[in-house]
Amino acid sequence: MAKANTVQSTTQSIAVDSKSKRPKLSNDRISTLPDSVLCHILSFLPTKYAVRTSILSTKWKYLWTSVPSLDFDDERIAKLNLDLRGTKKSRAQKDKQIQPQRKSFMNFVDRVLILHNVSCLRKFRLHCYQMDDMLHVNTWVCAAIGRDVQDIDLHVSWEQPLQLPRSLFTCNMLVVLKLSREIVVNTPAEGSVCFPNLKILHLKWVKYVNDDSVRKLFPSCPVLEDLLIWRCNDDNVITFSIFASALKRLIIDFGSQYSQDYKKLEINAPALEYLNIRDDRSEHISFQNLSSLVDDMEPLTESPYKSPPFHKLTRLEVAVGNCNWNFLPNLLERCDNLEVLVFSKGSKRPGDPHESCWIQAQPLFLHLTTVVISGFEGLTDELELVQYILENAKVLKTMTIKAWSLDIKAKFDVLKKISMFQRRSKTCQVGFT
Repeated sequence: MAKANTVQSTTQSIAVDSKSKRPKLSNDRISTLPDSVLCHILSFLPTKYAVRTSILSTKWKYLWTSVPSLDFDDERIAKLNLDLRGTKKSRAQKDKQIQPQRKSFMNFVDRVLILHNVSCLRKFRLHCYQMDDMLHVNTWVCAAIGRDVQDIDLHVSWEQPLQLPRSLFTCNMLVVLKLSREIVVNTPAEGSVCFPNLKILHLKWVKYVNDDSVRKLFPSCPVLEDLLIWRCNDDNVITFSIFASALKRLIIDFGSQYSQDYKKLEINAPALEYLNIRDDRSEHISFQNLSSLVDDMEPLTESPYKSPPFHKLTRLEVAVGNCNWNFLPNLLERCDNLEVLVFSKGSKRPGDPHESCWIQAQPLFLHLTTVVISGFEGLTDELELVQYILENAKVLKTMTIKAWSLDIKAKFDVLKKISMFQRRSKTCQVGFT
C-alpha cells in the first residue's frame, strides 16, 4: 500500500508537455536554487555531463559556462583502443578507427574553453590516454593557467611526451599540481620558477630534463606541504634532491620493477611530520635537517642502511624486497617511541640467497602496540624478526601476520613455531591470515 502511494504521489508531480509530448516536472525545485549553488553542484561532474544540462531549460542553457571547474577525460577513446587490441587490425587501421573519436574530443575541449567565461578557475583536470597532438594539449594547459587556475591535474599517456609550458612555472595562484605519465618536467633556469602558493605536488612516473630540473623545483615552492613522488625508469635523474623548508608530508616510491639503478636520494625537510619511502634502488640515501621527526641530527649519512634517530616518530611503514632489509634493525633501534609498525616484504625468488637477512640490533620497543607484517613466507629472517618483537615489546597489543603464499599446512607449521616464542606482553594477540 505504501509503495502504491509513493507511485501515485510521484505521478501527480509530473505533467505532460502537449507540444513535445514529454513528461515535464511541475515542481522543479532544483532550478529554483541560486545559480552559484547550481554551479557548485555541477563542478563535481565531468564537464561533458555539465554541458549536457544546457538542454534542460533556458535557465540551464549557459549555466555550465560559469562552473568554476573543468574536467576532461578521453576515457572513451582509451576504452576503444583497449577493445581494438584484441583484434588483428594493423596499427594504421586501429588509428584510423580511433581518429574520429580523438578529433571529436579535441573539438569538444576547444569549444568549452572558448565558451567558458570563468576568470578564476578552481580546478582543471585533463586526462589524455590517446592524444597524438601534444601542442594542442599544451594550448589547453596554457588556457587554464591564463585563468588563474588553483588546481591542475594532468595525466598524459602517449608516445610523444608533453613539454610543460613555461608559464606553468610562474603560476602564482596554483595550490595543487598533479602530473602523471608522459610529461617532461623541464624546470626553467633559477629565478624563473616560482610557486608562491603551491601546497600539494604529486609527480607520478614523469620524466625530468636532468638533475637540475629536480634540484631547482622544490626550493621554488616555499609553502609546499605535501609531496608525492613515484619515479619511472630512465627519468634522466641520477641524484634526486629534495629541499623543501615547509614540507610536512613526503611519500617516495622508487620501486624495483625497473632496470635502472639510481645513485642518490637527498632529503632536507626541517618541517617534515610524515615520511614514507619505498626505495631499494638508490645507492645512497641522505637525510639532513629532519628536525620535526628527530630531536638531534647526525651528519649526512652516505649509507642506505643508516639513518638519524627518529625520537618523535610513532608510526613506521616499511616496504622492502626479499633479502634487502638489512637496514631494518638499525632503523627500528633509532625509533624509540614507535607505536605502530607496518612491514611489507617482497616474495622470495629463485636464486635469492637463503641466509638470514636479519642483523641483530637492540630496538627497545618500549611503546610498540601494533605490528602488521605482510608477505610473510616463514623464512628464518622473518621468524627472527617476529621472535625479537614478541620477546621485547612489552606493551604490544596485536601482531597481524599475512602469509598469502603459504598453504594451510605450511601456515600451521609456522604458527606452531611462533606459538613457542616467549612474549614480553601478556596481552598480545597474534593473528595469522
